[in-house]
Amino acid sequence: MRIYLSGPITGVENYHLNFLKAENQVRDIFKNDEVINPMWMGNMLPGGSHEEYMTICFALVGMADKMVMLEGWQQSQGARMEKKLAEEMGIDVLELGASGEIKGQCI
Repeated sequence: MRIYLSGPITGVENYHLNFLKAENQVRDIFKNDEVINPMWMGNMLPGGSHEEYMTICFALVGMADKMVMLEGWQQSQGARMEKKLAEEMGIDVLELGASGEIKGQCI
């Protein structure tokens, strides 16, 4: 199973720390599953535009079986778009709590 992480990146200082922490927490919960962390895209496409990153993210969402939303996702246009796409595709969308727990279906 593949799990896609979604949360705020643009304009968030040290966003990579939030995504690394979330990746580790999700790996601890879903031990045998693959975690897709969009934070690593900066290494693959340095200097890419927001639109280019989102195009790749949408493709990655389509490869996922579940999506886990990070704290602050509501303030991120990109994360909201990813969530909407996941829901349209029938992908389960869960929310990661501040303590690293899965809160259940994300509303």
